[in-house]
Amino acid sequence: LWPQGHVPTRLHHRLFLHASKPIWRGADAIIGVSPECERQVRTLVPDLSTPIHQVRVQYRSGHLDEIGEPPDAGPFRLFFAGRLDENKGVMELVDLAEELEAREPGRFTWELAGSGPAEDQLRCAIARAELESSVTLLGQLDRETMPAAFARAHAVIVPTNRGFTEGLNRVAVEGVLAGRPVITSRLSNAVDVLGPAIAEVPPGDPGALRDTILRLAHDPVSYREHRRACDDVTDQFYDRSLSWGAALSRILDSIYGARPASLSTRSG
Repeated sequence: LWPQGHVPTRLHHRLFLHASKPIWRGADAIIGVSPECERQVRTLVPDLSTPIHQVRVQYRSGHLDEIGEPPDAGPFRLFFAGRLDENKGVMELVDLAEELEAREPGRFTWELAGSGPAEDQLRCAIARAELESSVTLLGQLDRETMPAAFARAHAVIVPTNRGFTEGLNRVAVEGVLAGRPVITSRLSNAVDVLGPAIAEVPPGDPGALRDTILRLAHDPVSYREHRRACDDVTDQFYDRSLSWGAALSRILDSIYGARPASLSTRSG
């Protein structure tokens, strides 16, 4: 409903949220993709009696979980995937790449995947900073090409800023499934779900972002701890009882009564 920690103050947004209260109260059930989504609904409607069902996007085994160890030689590789939009924080990555290149030439490389309105601006910024050798734009990746990008990376970076409202950032989830630490702030709504696999930074703090990258690159103990934590949080994304279909099945059963087991199984 809003970026975490930034309750709307503009009148039109507040009016919209107020007008939505009867919808939440009148629903038979609500589905949320992260604990933060549920918290916001309960903040908006403190007396809510409607049940809220948590779900997680589901993956098949053998897609991301079989990606091997990160490269053990060469530069520290960072991967971003998402819409190339200023509200996704992508322009700040160029400034960060420039600072790190000046500090440790050749130590860091970046791969940025996606498309969007900031793409031309991003290309110009990369050229202006003379970062063509360390920052690569991959374009739009698909289900088949994304795993290779994760495999090349040491860490995934999700720099969403408060201009964008997330439900649960999917790239953060996929990075953890691939066994890669994810650098992000609470604005991705991933910290509650992915726990210590996240290298959390304060929102809108480029210095903290820089320092976290340096820590992961230079402190192998810290890096391994984040990687090990990835394994501890992945089960929920292979648990079909947490799928949208399973949640919908439970909701329909609560409204209309239990259905034949074959239908319930098939819906999950």
